[in-house]
Amino acid sequence: MSNCEHKWNYQGAVYWASDRPLPGSGAHSRIYGDRYFCERCLETKVINQRAEGNTYGKPIDGTLPR
Repeated sequence: MSNCEHKWNYQGAVYWASDRPLPGSGAHSRIYGDRYFCERCLETKVINQRAEGNTYGKPIDGTLPR
């Protein structure tokens, strides 16, 4: 933990693959979250995690890999 009084700024939506494959498939659930960074110490955090789609499909436009 840092001693920073964080000032969080929204960086954008990010995605990554879940740890486990979906049953009967080699695909994994695609997880999305909202990434924030502290403009003072540059620490990052991802909140509002949600599963949508799978790794066989295209990621949502405008999102970045985590």
